[in-house]
Amino acid sequence: MYWNGAVGLCVALVTLPGWLPMLFLDPVVSNTPLFAFFALPFGPALAAGVHTYERREGAEDLTPVRYFLQGWRRTLVGALALWGIALAVLALLLVFAGNAGALGLGWWYVAAVLVAAAAIAVWTFQATGLLALTTLSWRDALRVSIGLAAHAPATTLGVLTIVLANLLVVTMTFEAVLVLLGWLTARLLHLVVDPYLDATDLPRPDKDLP
Repeated sequence: MYWNGAVGLCVALVTLPGWLPMLFLDPVVSNTPLFAFFALPFGPALAAGVHTYERREGAEDLTPVRYFLQGWRRTLVGALALWGIALAVLALLLVFAGNAGALGLGWWYVAAVLVAAAAIAVWTFQATGLLALTTLSWRDALRVSIGLAAHAPATTLGVLTIVLANLLVVTMTFEAVLVLLGWLTARLLHLVVDPYLDATDLPRPDKDLP
């Protein structure tokens, strides 16, 4: 419980510039770009959380905050690049989907956009986990993530479940609740992605690094 609480607090603090403004945004299509912009801090926070749970295994000290900050620093640039691109594309897709009626497009278009958005979300979450658990660049992590559906469908299905669960939480409650459950998202992502890495030769970071 101590590690979960510490990770949850860290996620809430480092994402504060994102989720706090979201509370004052109306959930309308025109605000989609703003929601995407304010969601950007969640990428590095999720990567740092996954990194923390990886360090928990075999840790001799009770310093999850140190591990979180270590992971946040190590993955910050890559996670921002990864999530920045993904959120920009998702915002564009959702704006078009929200205005499908005005554009004269049918339900098939909305369905296609939602499927594409789900695929992008899954790839991004998987790549975030890979970024946190390996020494891959964000580009290589994304490339491996896209191929996981063919090589490790169980991993992709697990990540899809995490994405859908997060979407359900946001839909039924509000963004702050998702932030409070950030530790759980990081924990589940670690549990889903880590077994895949155990069966590969992808490079892992040195656990003895400060």
